Amino acid sequence: RIKEIIEAGTPSERVLCLTFSDTAAKEMKKGIEKALNIPSTSVNIFTYHGFCFEIIKNNPDIFNLGDNLKIITDSIKKAFMKECLDEFLEQHASMEEPSAFSTDKNGPYFFIDKILYRIEEIKKYRLNKEQYFKNLENNPDWIPDIQKKYDYWQKNIKRYPDKTDSLKKAEKKVRQSEELWELYELYKAKMSRKNFLDFGDMIAMVLEEFERNISFAAETASKYDYIIADEYQDTNISQNEILYTLAENMQKKNIFTAGDDDQII
Repeated sequence: RIKEIIEAGTPSERVLCLTFSDTAAKEMKKGIEKALNIPSTSVNIFTYHGFCFEIIKNNPDIFNLGDNLKIITDSIKKAFMKECLDEFLEQHASMEEPSAFSTDKNGPYFFIDKILYRIEEIKKYRLNKEQYFKNLENNPDWIPDIQKKYDYWQKNIKRYPDKTDSLKKAEKKVRQSEELWELYELYKAKMSRKNFLDFGDMIAMVLEEFERNISFAAETASKYDYIIADEYQDTNISQNEILYTLAENMQKKNIFTAGDDDQII
């Protein structure tokens, strides 16, 4: 499709291609060079986070992040979260119960990957504190699930003198989620002090600026006549919002997606 668009007369720089992974972006660039015999850099091929990073980098007056901006690596993420857990446990040393991220078998560091994954989910859905805790209160998988399991236990207390395992697990899951927000705030502050961004930050920052400044969204979209989204089955809600915002602000809404239902992750 890119080949046909360019051969029909559209300048290559007026085409934007977005995809889910760095590997897919590299494959698209190789395909462009082979099919058209032009440098792949002449076509705008990005991952979603790469596209947002380019916007942030090219508009320092809008995003005001300074010159020492860095993309955080997985190893630094884990090191930061270890520091956050240490700080959290020190602040709550007098808690009657140990942290919900501690078990008889494992200390809190065991949960670092799980905590970082949950933080990515918070960023993906762009939740603020009020929205996050409202979800815990109203979503049937969280606090309502505790009440449901508690009622069952009370009705069967003769059979189960102690709390059921399912009730204990539900209570622990909610306690972990409540603690997680505090860890998220510690982690976010640490990243900010060190001038680090992750992929979720970049996408969220651009979306927030698009929402605040419609003319900026329109200016960004006006650079492109065609948008092509590859690996569309793997896009998440915030990545989709990037596509929707660009499409809504294009003069001609030429957007094409390619995906495979069988590959949805």
